[in-house]
Amino acid sequence: MNIKNHRLAAFASLAFGFAAANTLLPTAYAQAPQAAQLKVGDALPADALADVTWVQGTPVAQLNEPGKVYMLECWATWCGPCIAAIPHVNALHGKYADKGLVIIGMNVWEDGLEKAQKFVAKKGDAMAYRVAFSGGRKSPFADKVMKPAGVTGIPRALVVKDGKLVLSIHPRQIDDALVESLLDNSFDPQAFALQQQDAAQRKAAFTAKLRPLQRAGDWEGVKKLAATLDDSESIKFSLTLHADLATNNWPALIATRKDIQNNRYKGRYNTHMIDVSVAREGALSEEAKSYADIALADYAVPNADDKPAKRTEHHFTKARLLYMAGDVASSKKELALAKESIAKIDNQGSAKYYTTVVGNAIKAVDQGSFPDYRKLLRP
Repeated sequence: MNIKNHRLAAFASLAFGFAAANTLLPTAYAQAPQAAQLKVGDALPADALADVTWVQGTPVAQLNEPGKVYMLECWATWCGPCIAAIPHVNALHGKYADKGLVIIGMNVWEDGLEKAQKFVAKKGDAMAYRVAFSGGRKSPFADKVMKPAGVTGIPRALVVKDGKLVLSIHPRQIDDALVESLLDNSFDPQAFALQQQDAAQRKAAFTAKLRPLQRAGDWEGVKKLAATLDDSESIKFSLTLHADLATNNWPALIATRKDIQNNRYKGRYNTHMIDVSVAREGALSEEAKSYADIALADYAVPNADDKPAKRTEHHFTKARLLYMAGDVASSKKELALAKESIAKIDNQGSAKYYTTVVGNAIKAVDQGSFPDYRKLLRP
């Protein structure tokens, strides 16, 4: 995916997420795949951090202080999976900062220092680790570190010890046991590499089973296959949700929403995520009305400082839920608010996308229908 479409990737990732190259965790892709030149065991450039701007925390000049483990956690404010990973990264910081783990949240592939500054300020203690701004969509950090390391998607954690790359991994794969092994020097890179290789093979085998089912529209088969995964694997939730939407399984969708409210998924998902998916994908029916009524009863009010793209998404989602519930007049009002928000979106690609979807939705509602987003994109 070209980087100019990264906001669309972020929007889509709220609904389904994208699988990383060797993990089932969600990742927003923004660069074409490329071979890694900076491999595990190689030294990072001595000036890897020379050109970054520090947003928060004590600046770090070098990545080679004895006894320290450095985690360069690459993220962006537009990246849904990145934002979802922040609580986990912050928990690692809280537990291991005093024991030698130095986390640096490196904002990448994003122009505008102020975006990162505002985001971090708003997060407060929920993002307490060091944060740096790499320099924009194109930056010396990307040229010196990310491209050579073969990073094509974020979030991505580059773990460095004694100035050398130890791991390139999704941040949510970094657990307490891994951190402790890195700190006490018991980490075995060869054994871990074998584990990653095994995970990649398992993913390939899973994908080989999944693709034919998807092509055949065998959604019950997809659900059965997803059921073989652990709840901790995000793709299980995504596949099950997509299958239920494809088969109009509204009782299951309502049950999933209740599971989220009852914290079955331990905070990894929220009701807004499933509401966005339902509003984008769900077919109109009496059963859909039951879901919409439940969702609208506790649908969150947007924050005053939400970005225009997020406000547009909020109003569009609510508009379709209202239409599902049979309240056409209120649906039209939300679409009008969505249209107003589009005018404030800076990113041209994102603005064009929303202009198409919302504009076609307004026309469709005036004519007595409200199709799903695919039909709105290509009416």
